[in-house]
Amino acid sequence: MPSPATSTNDTSVLTFSNVQIQIYCRFFSDTDVTTSDHDGDVCTLDDKRSFLSALARLPGSLVLEHNCPVIVSDLLNFDEIDHLEVRQLGIRQSEGLSDLKYARLGAMIERSFHLADLTLALPFVDVPQEFCDSLGNSIHIQKLRLTSPKKPDHGPHRLVAQPDINIAEGVGDGILERLLQNPQNQLTRLELPLLELEDHHLIAIAQLLPTSKVRYLDFSQNCICMWGFLEFALLLPRMHSLHTIHFGVNLWEESPFEARTKCGTALLHALMENPNLAWLNGMEKLPQCQLLWHYCALNRAGRKILGSAYSHRHDEERPIPDGLWPHILARGGK
Repeated sequence: MPSPATSTNDTSVLTFSNVQIQIYCRFFSDTDVTTSDHDGDVCTLDDKRSFLSALARLPGSLVLEHNCPVIVSDLLNFDEIDHLEVRQLGIRQSEGLSDLKYARLGAMIERSFHLADLTLALPFVDVPQEFCDSLGNSIHIQKLRLTSPKKPDHGPHRLVAQPDINIAEGVGDGILERLLQNPQNQLTRLELPLLELEDHHLIAIAQLLPTSKVRYLDFSQNCICMWGFLEFALLLPRMHSLHTIHFGVNLWEESPFEARTKCGTALLHALMENPNLAWLNGMEKLPQCQLLWHYCALNRAGRKILGSAYSHRHDEERPIPDGLWPHILARGGK
């Protein structure tokens, strides 16, 4: 993508760092009848290229909402725009993309090395392999939100994990599996609501979280049953980077009391073993809800500090400095 210096011919959008387009938006061509019927109301190819190039060079954020599929389509049509300068990109539309445009979008994301925060709300049905490969290679993404604007017809496809995954033999080759398996990935926040995720998708992700940097995980509003949720809970003690989890509005909430009790017990064990866990959102259907909130509060108050009586490098005792106790007790009382 060319990156010319700002000139008098550049569109005024360059004066902004962040752009969000929410209303219906398209380009007027010479076949359109405009209110003033002047040539100045018609977008030439150069006008369109200038505007889209300016969007691509935004330094802050670019959010394209449901009412502007033309902007998304045209942005992907210009071959000279092969990457974006933005740090945050959001694309939300109910209409699917063609295979070619999905492939172009994936390649653009992979080349946009400044892009740290990505939200894609698209109908992820039968997405092409090129898109999966590119998104799976985008290790520069730090915050990733994937969701669907409407209920998927065929599930999340290769978005997360293949349905025939053999858990005993390892993980498959879904987008998120590939991304999390790469030790150079920078992902710290992962949001996956409204994707019709099933148990095998969650377990495939959970197996990779112990070695990841992910601190925030949201798999709420999906199709996770008790078996998958319990397997996830049993792996939580090993997920030392994880701090916040959203898991409500899933099928496990409809399970019998005994099954929910067993899962609550596993979550309690995870909170006691892993003091980095501080927020569990969606516990209302668990019998041990109040006790779980108590241990979350303890972890937020610094139970990790209270429990560190010994040094990891030496066998000698490492007492907590007296000056820290007022702060620790004050936090514990909140």
